[in-house]
Amino acid sequence: MGLNPTQDDVLAASLRTAKGDVATSIKHSLAGWIQFANPENRFGYATYAKMEAVEMSVEESENAPGKIVQAQLTFELDTTEDMCNVSENLSGGCIMSLLDCSALVTCRLLALHIDPSVPLHVSLNIGANIHGSASLGSRLRIICTTMSIDTQTTSSKVEIFDKTKGRLVATGWNTKMLPSASKL
Repeated sequence: MGLNPTQDDVLAASLRTAKGDVATSIKHSLAGWIQFANPENRFGYATYAKMEAVEMSVEESENAPGKIVQAQLTFELDTTEDMCNVSENLSGGCIMSLLDCSALVTCRLLALHIDPSVPLHVSLNIGANIHGSASLGSRLRIICTTMSIDTQTTSSKVEIFDKTKGRLVATGWNTKMLPSASKL
């Protein structure tokens, strides 16, 4: 039995209340969208639902006032047994999944500011460098920053820190694209 999406979905709830300069209406839109995009019966829900959005911001272009060019979202969560390998360290597969999820939500935050009708993007390229481990029980801090967005692709960079031990765990990047139309 999975988490109860109405009671235990920390991510959706925290997106509504995260600190930062993002309008409340955008926060609520993002929270509603993540509940749709991350249903309980899908891969990663048990981990993603534990992510707490603690801060979010958007930045305007210095050259074009009023034009949003970058979004940043900071998440935190505790490393639990289901995220670890046999050595009780954060699994490399889980690191990649956290990179993907944090990039997806951050890119959606930027899209909501630019054009809410932009459809959901899918991953085209994900890469990471793993710098250290995070052990079972460590508090993770994930900082995701968008680097670009256009009508076809978005890209972002992600840093995962072990907040408990004060060290960098992984850095990564994610490029997303519009999905191609089904040929069926």
